[in-house]
Amino acid sequence: MIKDRPWLTFNIISLVLFLIIGIFLWLRHIDGSGAVMNTELRLLNIAILSIFFAIIWFTEFALFLIINHTKGQ
Repeated sequence: MIKDRPWLTFNIISLVLFLIIGIFLWLRHIDGSGAVMNTELRLLNIAILSIFFAIIWFTEFALFLIINHTKGQ
């Protein structure tokens, strides 16, 4: 369990970042370009954020599987 602590720490930090950024995106009224945020734009922003974090998490999972596979040989 101690060997997997960096993976757990990374996952917790990335989850907290995802939640904080998601809440920020949902609660802001005007974005950086000056566009007024409506529900569709908010959901689009959160979808883009979700895709970004999904790529990070899938990459991390693939690296985790590769590392565990090479340890077994």
